[in-house]
Formats: sequence, structure tokens, C-alpha cells
Amino acid sequence: MATVFTGTFNNVRSDSNASFRVVCPLTGGALSQVRVTFAGTGTGMNATNASIGISTGSTGDTTAIPVELLFGGLSGFSSAVNITSDWVNLSGFTSSDKLVVIIDFSGSYLLDDVTASGTSMYYAFSAPSYNQATPSGFGGPLAWDPGVALIETQSTTPPPGLPLMGQIWLA
Repeated sequence: MATVFTGTFNNVRSDSNASFRVVCPLTGGALSQVRVTFAGTGTGMNATNASIGISTGSTGDTTAIPVELLFGGLSGFSSAVNITSDWVNLSGFTSSDKLVVIIDFSGSYLLDDVTASGTSMYYAFSAPSYNQATPSGFGGPLAWDPGVALIETQSTTPPPGLPLMGQIWLA
């Protein structure tokens, strides 16, 4: 497992009925699976859906329909603390790509880094976009990272010579 994006936060904001598309620069190479951790504020985050895709390089668009992020096998989440998605298959990106984390909020308090280096965020109100590669009506970019604390990767197959138990490599 490798961390390929880390967010830091300096602000708490409140938003509702919004879709945020956070374009995240990567610090490491790609593997076959990814998961995302969203930063909790202690007061509650409510997401109807979340997803991840590979950036086209312009705006918050993705190269294909984003892969939905599930939480304990379910769409969306409600949490006051950090919450990590299940692992999902996402292949075809390299360390020079950017990933787009999409989160559709029904009403939330978010931790926000309003000075995020290299990160950009696109937004629309009352417009879910977790299942769209090229949605319309988005504003931005803003140099913000609302709530994306970590993106991690792991391979679905072990390196040669290491036995696999479930999705854990035994070394």
C-alpha cells in the first residue's frame, strides 16, 4: 500500500447540496486499486455519493465515468470523524497524472485547505456529478482541497513469490 496524495486542512466550512470535484496531484505511482479518506470535522459530513477518476488535464473532468467509492459496501456516508472508502479498482494512471475525487454533499461541515498547493476544486450546487465524466455547469477552479485527506493505492496481485491471503500480501 502506498499513499499518493495527502491533504492538510486549516479551515472548516459548511456546504449543502453541492458537488465538489477535487483534482489531486499525485506523489507516487499507480497500482490497481485505490481508496480515499475524507477528513472529519467532529460536527458531521453527509455525502450522498463519492467517486474517483483520472483527470483529463482540464477542469474537473475525468477520462471515463468515475468509479463510485463505497463505504462498507454502501453509497455515501454520514460521519463526524475521518472515514475511508472501500478499495476500488482504478487502473491506467501514472504518477504524472492527477486524480479527481468527486463528492456530492447533502449538507456537511468540511475540513478545507484553502491554500492547497497544486490542488484545484470545481463546484456546482444542486448538481450531483459522481457518475459523470464531463458534467456541465461547474465553477472554478479554486485552489482548495475540501475534505480529501488521503488517496492510497494497492495492487490486486502480489509481487512474485509472495503468497496472497484475501487482499493482504504475506511477506
